[in-house]
Amino acid sequence: MHSAIQQQHQGPADVVVLGGGPVGAATARLLAADHRVVLVDAGEHLRAAHRAAGMLAPTSEFRTTEPEVHALALDAMGRWPGEAAALETETGIGLDLRTAGTLHVALGADDLARTTHLADAARAAGLEAAPLDRRSLRRAEPGLSRRVAGGVAVQGDHQVDPRRLVTALRASCAARGVRLVDAAGRLADDGSVVLADGCTLRASVVVVCAGHRTDALLPGALPPTGVRAVAGTVLRLHGTPTAPVPSHVLRGRVDDREVYLVPRTDGELVVGATSVERGTDERVPAGEVLDLLGDAAALYPGVREMHLAEALSGHRPTLATPGPLLREHTLPGSDGPVRVVLSTGHGRHGVLLCHRAAAATAAAVRTSAPSVAPTPPARSSPSVPPTLEEAS
Repeated sequence: MHSAIQQQHQGPADVVVLGGGPVGAATARLLAADHRVVLVDAGEHLRAAHRAAGMLAPTSEFRTTEPEVHALALDAMGRWPGEAAALETETGIGLDLRTAGTLHVALGADDLARTTHLADAARAAGLEAAPLDRRSLRRAEPGLSRRVAGGVAVQGDHQVDPRRLVTALRASCAARGVRLVDAAGRLADDGSVVLADGCTLRASVVVVCAGHRTDALLPGALPPTGVRAVAGTVLRLHGTPTAPVPSHVLRGRVDDREVYLVPRTDGELVVGATSVERGTDERVPAGEVLDLLGDAAALYPGVREMHLAEALSGHRPTLATPGPLLREHTLPGSDGPVRVVLSTGHGRHGVLLCHRAAAATAAAVRTSAPSVAPTPPARSSPSVPPTLEEAS
């Protein structure tokens, strides 16, 4: 193992990127144009993206109190078609970017009223959200429950397969000359990156894109970002000939619990929406699996006939204040100062924001100053109104 890792990072480097999820891999890919880059990736078992549903949902996640975050989300969404096409052409790896849109489903009159109210707010902000009556909703998605009262169609909210995305980004990185080091690493006080087996990487710039693990990888000489893990259970099911997956992303609320159903072209269905503060515990609570399956079946009864393939617990890197963090520090390295650029806190928008965040992070490396204002850690979370999903 030691010699294999040494071979992976032989030679000088200008930039070490610590964290191989969508943001880290996309950042390394961009920086490879004018830097010698090493990407240190601890593996899929630590990536939030490996568990993520991959919803690209600036409208469904719209909050009137977070205009700056929403502006970032819209900008990020605008980049996705071109970025996806370029990445697929370069690597030959399909990302399963699906643009059929999202349906918010209400099972009762109260849910329908709340969903319609939030849709009105979204339209007032210039977003597309079209109310649908029961008949129109079931015409768009025939497999929906006969209990549905109506809902809202959001044509501009799409989805992508995060696992395929990371695979394609890594392939692109390798093709562009990025050295891939498949090992866990941490940042030392002298600015070097120390790998799990004791190997050391040195560069004049270290970019940390390690999600909720960011603070655990920083040395004591640097202030913490305040990023924390917010857990969510995700199920992966496989449709059958008699119980095919839906055509649209479905989002709704059952017994005051949120649930989403995200279909893949290959017949997979991702079910999730739980959001729980339980640290970094990766065990999957049986009760959450039970609730998710029951709620998904309440919206889309065919779920009962599908096959359960995976039950995983993921962790969203979350800050007390809305929006991602982009911040720079300097450490006294043995061969001169080491710039440390931190890019984290993308929360439930990590896949949506990855290309936008990578562009901002790469710009910070190239210009010695972040291109978006850094978000300082806050002591408490602000009170925010529900998203369209939370009200549906």
